[in-house]
Amino acid sequence: MATAAILGLLALSSAALAILARLIRPGRGLVHFRSAVGEAMSFTGLWTVCLAVNLLLGVAIVLGVRTLTARFLSVYLLNDITLVVCSAVQAAIVQALLRPGLVGGAGPHAR
Repeated sequence: MATAAILGLLALSSAALAILARLIRPGRGLVHFRSAVGEAMSFTGLWTVCLAVNLLLGVAIVLGVRTLTARFLSVYLLNDITLVVCSAVQAAIVQALLRPGLVGGAGPHAR
């Protein structure tokens, strides 16, 4: 039941944001929507990769500290929502850096 409520909330907020986007920028059609969905899927994949790399690196560090010192660190230290959110920010930055036109200052704001 909670999953249905969350999905309903997301559908409602997405519809409201779509209406707002149409009011702010009229003339955007289905092609722009498909592009936006593709961009979101790309971001989701990159977010997953960033989170997996961060978790693997974290586990390696925890196991390294356990092996090299007498100190015990729990892998559960990595069980924190902050890691998920920071991985999302990391993915957004990487996605922006991978966009064409941003290398060498050749973007839309280049002089």
